[in-house]
Amino acid sequence: MTMFYYLNGVVAEMEANLAVIDCGGVGYACATTNYTLSQLKKGERAKLYTYMNVREDAVDLFGFSSQSELHSFKLLLGVSGVGPKAALAILSTNTPANLAMAVVMGDEK
Repeated sequence: MTMFYYLNGVVAEMEANLAVIDCGGVGYACATTNYTLSQLKKGERAKLYTYMNVREDAVDLFGFSSQSELHSFKLLLGVSGVGPKAALAILSTNTPANLAMAVVMGDEK
């Protein structure tokens, strides 16, 4: 079960692989992809679909501009040896459609 399905608010800050969404005065830091960052503009409203990763030593929130990007992220997490950071890096260099095509074509790169 997902605690936060999405965040809808104003983009307060943007950094490399990070977007902060202000929702009612609380800034949620979301690790994200280059594609999602390209869809955002500081000071404007945005909606990010989220994935929360809970570990013994950390709670990380990941945000994506589309449900298809979130779905691809979750599928990558199901691959042995691929964790959230690796999945984020893969999606930062591929769109969900390009990733699906690479899998179908057997392109390991």
